[in-house]
Amino acid sequence: MTKMTKKVALSTAMTALETVEFAEKEAVMEKLASMLAQVEKEASREKSKGPKALAKEAESVAFAQKVREFVVEREGVSAKECAVEFGVSPQKVSAALSKLVKAGEVKREVVKGKAVFTA
Repeated sequence: MTKMTKKVALSTAMTALETVEFAEKEAVMEKLASMLAQVEKEASREKSKGPKALAKEAESVAFAQKVREFVVEREGVSAKECAVEFGVSPQKVSAALSKLVKAGEVKREVVKGKAVFTA
């Protein structure tokens, strides 16, 4: 069985609709073709990432996991404390913490006007 990606789903829908007659068929087929072109464009953009971009992304993910482990161990740390621990800028740590919060891996709380992160 083929993995059901957006591209496969759109292609399958277009093939199935070719044999069906209905009032808005032309408009629907044009819209599906447009959506398929957009999906293919996004896929080619992902493939075109060079080795440097992929390496940077992997480094960012690895750093975020280190920050996560630090937060889990300490239970209640600020971005500044993480920055001191890892010898990087608070901005770099803040970006990693934002990703972790968005992913639901850590929680952000404000305690006495200071952002504190917990697991």
